[in-house]
Amino acid sequence: MSRIQISVIGYGYWGPNHCRIIQHHKDAELRIICDQDNNRLKEAKEYYPDAICTNDIDAILNDVHTEAVVISTPVNTHADIIKKVLKSGKHILCEKPLTKTVEEIKTIDDVLKKSGKILMCAHTFEFNQVVRYIKEYLKGNDVGKYLYFSAFRNGLGPVRKDINVIYDLASHDISILLYLLEKSPLYVSAVGSSCFNNGIEDIAFIYLEFEDKLFASIQVSWLDPVKERIFRIVGSKKMMLFNDISLDEKLKIYNTGDSYLSFNGDFGTFQSQVKDGDIFIPNITYDEPLTTQFSHFMESIKNNLQPSADISNARNVVAVLEALNYSIKNNGERIKL
Repeated sequence: MSRIQISVIGYGYWGPNHCRIIQHHKDAELRIICDQDNNRLKEAKEYYPDAICTNDIDAILNDVHTEAVVISTPVNTHADIIKKVLKSGKHILCEKPLTKTVEEIKTIDDVLKKSGKILMCAHTFEFNQVVRYIKEYLKGNDVGKYLYFSAFRNGLGPVRKDINVIYDLASHDISILLYLLEKSPLYVSAVGSSCFNNGIEDIAFIYLEFEDKLFASIQVSWLDPVKERIFRIVGSKKMMLFNDISLDEKLKIYNTGDSYLSFNGDFGTFQSQVKDGDIFIPNITYDEPLTTQFSHFMESIKNNLQPSADISNARNVVAVLEALNYSIKNNGERIKL
């Protein structure tokens, strides 16, 4: 079978990674790279001399050989580019978040249904082997009752000019939460500030409330001296710590919970004590999530299957992001989804 011709729109921060993945995939061939910055195109040509490099998006839209397009441009350009690419008869893998608003997704959905093509959003952590392991582990109910979830995604930049830190960083943890729980929160709120970014929040503290009083908190920052990529699940029986920065201990499972010990003569009450147990570090084969994600995209094209990170999945994530963005602009107002 001949390889699928893939073109890339946007050779900025993530574009080079997508080009690398395409170049090394056995079923794909990198055809055209498009970017508005000629210096970036010059660099792309050095790495991929066989690819066509252009700053004209029409070169991709009108190319009969291009079967699929990876979009890695600023979020506020996604909706317009996606609709143009779909109308040109090509499949799409688009960087997260798919759009800034649910209304934009509705306009895309209309075009998508008419096109008969595949649209997949790059919610990369849904293809992370550790996150997938966690999802399977949670099915066994070994952690007991969920007490709360917490996430920390901090570091020094890169500071974005097109979207705030919620859309940029928190979108990862929101997609993880929705993937693990298979449901959206009932209420959300967020506070934060723009310290150096002229009205675009660069730090945020996020609060999500799910049914049955299950809570999740997310802290995100572009201005933190310590890079953190932490995701915690605290249960009544066990706790799970996912540290994406760790090279050899990405996931730890703590056999830690609470127990209730009766003390005779203590007014007939019970005292809660924390108990500590073993720490289990599972041996997980860690493939590059971008590669796993792209392979899923390719399989979806070849077999005409709906990708797991489809437009419905993207809509759920964007709905939470949009509500959080409204909350942070309105002093932490609690928003019902």
